[in-house]
Amino acid sequence: MKFGKIKGKLMASKHKNIISDINYPIACSHAIGHWFLTRHGIETEVISNGIVASEFQKSALPIHAKNIELGLPENKKIIVVSGSLIKRKDPETIIKAFHLLNRNDIALLFIGSGALENGLRMQYESNSVLFKGAVKNVFNYLNHSHYYVSASISEGLPNSVLEAISMELPVLLSDIASHKEIVGDDYPYLFKVTDITDLKNKMSELIDNNNDALLKTSSNRVKEHFGANQMAEKYESLYLDQCQITEK
Repeated sequence: MKFGKIKGKLMASKHKNIISDINYPIACSHAIGHWFLTRHGIETEVISNGIVASEFQKSALPIHAKNIELGLPENKKIIVVSGSLIKRKDPETIIKAFHLLNRNDIALLFIGSGALENGLRMQYESNSVLFKGAVKNVFNYLNHSHYYVSASISEGLPNSVLEAISMELPVLLSDIASHKEIVGDDYPYLFKVTDITDLKNKMSELIDNNNDALLKTSSNRVKEHFGANQMAEKYESLYLDQCQITEK
């Protein structure tokens, strides 16, 4: 989806062939493992992506720091979108839903670059729809934001979502399998892929509701299942098991 139909299909075919030749293929999520098995008949181990949660903990900073360092409006709450501006991430659906929301107290912030960036800037950039391009200080932008949105059509297991949850941001996610794997099937702020109206309605609910209990539950899920230590231990265990098999 990132490289177009022809180039993308060729790359995907080569990728599949490489994976099938690996003795111990590993998928970064159960969704990807299921995809390889059902689409290509390739069985994989599943070791979920993980993050160092301690590196993504929200901290209190004064308003003026937000203005000077990041150029964000001090009188608006920020909905942040982090990731490549490509079709697979579907940023235009987010912008259209945001416009339907029609609220002066909210701004939409994109951090990340990609093939769609210039076109989106020309068509939509304003005081309420902000594009910062590729940034090195992702933490700072997350730290000054209030909500996180991903409208991705497909994902592996997105670290950006894990980071946002660790930063205590209520997340609004498209209802793809990889997102459900992180927050659970019954998470209340999942919206139908590419559905502008559903996203707008869920966006409104997210902003107007108290999400403290939900934040705690989501944060605990990430700490329990998607930490870097858990990921490293599973890889270590797999390596040691295979070493023992090889020695025998």
